[in-house]
Amino acid sequence: MVSKPSQIIWATICAVGVLALLGNFQTLIDAVATPVDFRTYLIVGLASLSIMFLHEFAHGLVLTGFGGYPQQRRSHAFLLYSSFLLRHQ
Repeated sequence: MVSKPSQIIWATICAVGVLALLGNFQTLIDAVATPVDFRTYLIVGLASLSIMFLHEFAHGLVLTGFGGYPQQRRSHAFLLYSSFLLRHQ
């Protein structure tokens, strides 16, 4: 259960984010409507895949560190990153 002060802090952060978005709405529309070149897509895509791979690899390290054993490492095409699967007993 999350404490009441935490909920208030997170709600405040979300509200400030929404207000900042609304305050810069035209900038957001301009950014979304501006075409992006292929090189930028490639850089962002490769960076995202690298970060997701490292994140999932860290799950495997934590699992191993706490005595578990990753039985398989598969690449899910729909998620585009590798995941470590547990053996169900």
